[in-house]
Amino acid sequence: MLKKHPGMIALMSCFCFLFLTSAFSSAAQTPTELRALLTAYTSGDISRDSKIRVVFVHEQAAPQQINVPLSKSPFSFKPAIDGTATWTDTRTLSFQPRNRLPSGLAYQATLDLEKALTSTKIKSFDFQFNVVKQKIELTINGLRSEGSQDLKRLQLDGHIRTSDTALDNEIASFIKARQGDKPLEIQWTHSADLKEHDFTFKGILKAETASRLTLQWDGSMLQSDQKGSKILEIPALGPFTVLQARPVQAQETYLEVYFSDPLDKSQDLRGLIRIADADADTLRYKLLGSVVQIYRTSGWTQSTLEINIKAGVRNVLGARLTKAQSFTLSFEEMKPAVRFIGDRTLLPTTRGQILPIETVNLRAIVVKITQVHVNNVPQFFQVNNLNGQEELHRVGSNIVKRVIPLNFSAAQKNQWIRHALDLAPLMQRNPGGFYRFELYFLQEHAYVDCPDHSPDLSRPLRTEDLTLDGMEPPAEVTYWDGAEQNPAGAPTPEPAANEEDQEDIEAEEG
Repeated sequence: MLKKHPGMIALMSCFCFLFLTSAFSSAAQTPTELRALLTAYTSGDISRDSKIRVVFVHEQAAPQQINVPLSKSPFSFKPAIDGTATWTDTRTLSFQPRNRLPSGLAYQATLDLEKALTSTKIKSFDFQFNVVKQKIELTINGLRSEGSQDLKRLQLDGHIRTSDTALDNEIASFIKARQGDKPLEIQWTHSADLKEHDFTFKGILKAETASRLTLQWDGSMLQSDQKGSKILEIPALGPFTVLQARPVQAQETYLEVYFSDPLDKSQDLRGLIRIADADADTLRYKLLGSVVQIYRTSGWTQSTLEINIKAGVRNVLGARLTKAQSFTLSFEEMKPAVRFIGDRTLLPTTRGQILPIETVNLRAIVVKITQVHVNNVPQFFQVNNLNGQEELHRVGSNIVKRVIPLNFSAAQKNQWIRHALDLAPLMQRNPGGFYRFELYFLQEHAYVDCPDHSPDLSRPLRTEDLTLDGMEPPAEVTYWDGAEQNPAGAPTPEPAANEEDQEDIEAEEG
């Protein structure tokens, strides 16, 4: 069974094509008889859209039974779930709920093995799982002009992040806006995983007098109790003013200033928009219609700063701001994180064997690599598609797990920093097949202020516990003790990593 370490606070993984973890777990605390019968089952936190699955060690279904719904499901659940049971391959029995599962609910499940199998000495198998509780993070960006020359129409952009998938019709009902008594139409862009949702309200009209835009949101359709409202002031047609300023902590941290009209692109904003205690030569301005983005060469490391906007900034008609304005902005402490970038693909046959990643507020990360050897690839695809990761203990071996220092400095605080992991030496000694990468970090690797942890760059990084048989990340996919057993027909295990492999990965910033 994989051992958990109390200091671990994040995990990311991929299979060169980024095979992300699911909540498919092993039976680490089941009796010996069950370990001989079952190899994995659904547990932990799962999505509302998930199937419930149990995988057997040996083949249990005939080929003609695959993907044919069973007349009576051998699964039972408390609370009850209506759905259909199907053998999805000769060793995997799946239950497909008829409807999406309720958010945040805990389930007790029982598999009647006497109904599921033609011959067994074990009557049933009990297990538990939970459905992820839907949480919603709403970001409202600000009012901006619809075009670079349009002084009459504004738009309002925002972003929604959900902890679980949100279907189009569910998220569409979450937020509404109206200007006065007029409802505004909304446009959506959704991420492939249905957890990131960008929206835009267009057609917001300036009038001779100022008006109000009312936002209302309600998560009922998403099975969330989050709701609220906000009123925004719509400026009148005519006066050229500053609407707001805010910090943005995205892939690159920057400041944004929103004006009531599109700006004159020909003007030099240096000297007109200044940041206290920042050398003007280190600032870069990007003009997007009525919005100015301000970047700093060395990034924004201070927690608060003052931005001064002088009278004299011009709109597209040449009208100038009549008075200066100042704003005090505060940056939130960014949580330590690590993420893959690019298309997340790295094949052993590619010429450039570099894995690009980005980190924020991290001194180091832990990299763990599992190789599915070329001889075992057919067995892997017997129970997986390209994005699968079931039964890795039968087809793969851990070849590397080590701490990678990132040469972090205090000046890089609250900034996403790009790194390149050079994997060429490792792949030259372990050719063929493909690889699963796990990236995670320990509490001591984080550069943040916590009640029981102060950032200290002089503190040495601990590496002595990072052995392949020791400390493991808090993965949702785990396997039983005894996974080294090799039943008849199972792939031949590959040798464990050697010390030379452990020293092969280097991170270069860039």
